[in-house]
Amino acid sequence: MMETPSIERMIERLAKSLRKKLAPTELTALAQTFIEAGTQAVRAQIGSALEAAQAVDYARQLSEAGRMQLARRTTGHPKKRLQNREWARLDRVLGEHQETLTNWPGVIGIGLGHRVKSGIWQAEKTITVYVERKLMDAELGSRLAIPTTLRAANGDAVGVDVVEFGKFRRNTSGGSSLGQGNSRGTLGVLAQDNASASMVALTAQHVVGDDTPPGLELFAPWPQTSTSVLVGRFLRGTMHETDAAAIEVADPDTMIDYIPEIGRVNGWRPVVDSDRGMPVWMYGAVSGYQLGMIQSLHNYLPQEDLIDAIVVRIQASPGDSGAVILDRQNLVLGLLVGGSDGSDLQVFTPISLVLDRLACQIPTH
Repeated sequence: MMETPSIERMIERLAKSLRKKLAPTELTALAQTFIEAGTQAVRAQIGSALEAAQAVDYARQLSEAGRMQLARRTTGHPKKRLQNREWARLDRVLGEHQETLTNWPGVIGIGLGHRVKSGIWQAEKTITVYVERKLMDAELGSRLAIPTTLRAANGDAVGVDVVEFGKFRRNTSGGSSLGQGNSRGTLGVLAQDNASASMVALTAQHVVGDDTPPGLELFAPWPQTSTSVLVGRFLRGTMHETDAAAIEVADPDTMIDYIPEIGRVNGWRPVVDSDRGMPVWMYGAVSGYQLGMIQSLHNYLPQEDLIDAIVVRIQASPGDSGAVILDRQNLVLGLLVGGSDGSDLQVFTPISLVLDRLACQIPTH
């Protein structure tokens, strides 16, 4: 029987590998952190009610610190998804069936999430298939139903959760705060252009217009009134695999890095597995402040040419496109590009992909 190494022995091995990289005081602090984390893990499993409560608070602090470190260490859209082994296993199974599922009649998008029954979040991890409308058995006729389980070539089996999405819409009509012509949306967040270091405002490309040439002037609020001001001029954008546009700000001195009822933006970060089920906040030009929950990650919507999309249960209205969702640390996760016309399911393109394609950066504070 193999002997399980003690915490002290594991710390010693780690210390040896890091001895040339870290100062003695840093090694001591690291060892103390490991011991504290191990202690809290034991308390969470077999501790008293008070110790369990302390472990929960420690886990929250650790999670917040991890998200901030993720924000500081990430410079672009991750080339490899930041997944643990279990979600990576589901992703591999989904990859084997991606073409079949996306070509299935009525399917809008596919991704990875948790099963939802009668509106209640379940622990089971599933492949999530979004359809325009769920059909009863009598309505299927000769059409095949989407499988309840998908199996990979190696035998791995994963459950499938079919979610009714409704028709996909781009949220650009109605009242708004940013726009031009008949297209209206929301100024999402301020960023910095990588090449010129000038200030830019980010929104959805479809708010500006798919074929819009650089230099187009955009005003806020919109439709234009006597109080409307020039926000800036369209710099660049794309609707390939994302939906995002950068507007070069006309007068940076008049812009405040602040979102109403949410506060100062502290930076951005890519999404991770534990974000599923996490609360997020948004402020749309039409809907105002809204609280929601992340439903699924890494969603592929081929008809809308969107990859790695984030599906969120949150209220949104036409005119909110371009608004951003933020986590508890006020780190931006995604930018609203559209959603269901009959439910609270909204689609956000990941901010990591937005910044990568627009060659911009949101500084981390």
